[in-house]
Amino acid sequence: MASSFYHSMVPQPTFVPPAQNTVQQESPKEKKKRTRNPENWKKEKRKRAILSGQAYVNTKGELVGPRAIGPDCNCKNKCFTVVSDDNRNAIFNGYYSLNSYDEQNAYLYGLIRRHDIQRKRKPVSERRTCSYKYYVRIKGKELQVCKKAFANIHGISDKKIRTLCIKHEQNILFPRDNRGRHKNRPKKVTPELVTLIKHHILKMLSGPNGSDFIKTDKNQGPDVNISKLHKNFLQQYEPEAIDPESDKVIKDYDAKHRQHLGLLANHMFSRVV
Repeated sequence: MASSFYHSMVPQPTFVPPAQNTVQQESPKEKKKRTRNPENWKKEKRKRAILSGQAYVNTKGELVGPRAIGPDCNCKNKCFTVVSDDNRNAIFNGYYSLNSYDEQNAYLYGLIRRHDIQRKRKPVSERRTCSYKYYVRIKGKELQVCKKAFANIHGISDKKIRTLCIKHEQNILFPRDNRGRHKNRPKKVTPELVTLIKHHILKMLSGPNGSDFIKTDKNQGPDVNISKLHKNFLQQYEPEAIDPESDKVIKDYDAKHRQHLGLLANHMFSRVV
């Protein structure tokens, strides 16, 4: 009885198993991909600032001031007297509150009227075939102003007015923004070349020597070796781009399809490997 009471009062030692020397392998850290947020791009911020007439930094890093109403035209029609200061501010703010470049052009386009020349000094003249009149709209009523007052009230340049007048001469009903939509692209990759690149990527990566075109990075993991893939493409289809002595791609050679090769290879890598 006493011994049982003694054992109940004295704490008994507990058995702890020896620690095993186990080495835990660290799993590779997954690279966190950045989320695509075009609204915060410098290019998009610059576009919105230009559209709203605010100050912005151009591609050269120079600060461009905000748009403002220009000075009085001082013409014989006294346009700034006909259009009061409050109306000028309302027109200016309303113009730069439009949501797109096309809406601004359509607004200005509707305020420009094309007229034939009433009296020609020479019967045949290529210098001028028509004249233009400019208006501002105040409470649904249009008032004619001179070209300088039209530009100063809206805070625009003569070049923009001249571009809209040319569209009037071309009988364009709605002036659209055609910047960057021209077909003068001498380095454009043809659809046939893109198809050829796709077939080449599938052939190389899915073939028996596909591992030769894969490189391993400690942080990013396996990836496509674009340089080797590009060189192999040139060796098969454009061997004149390879220097026979050094067996390297000629530096002066215009590798216009290398960028497309890299984009397509990275896009198709997960499907092939």
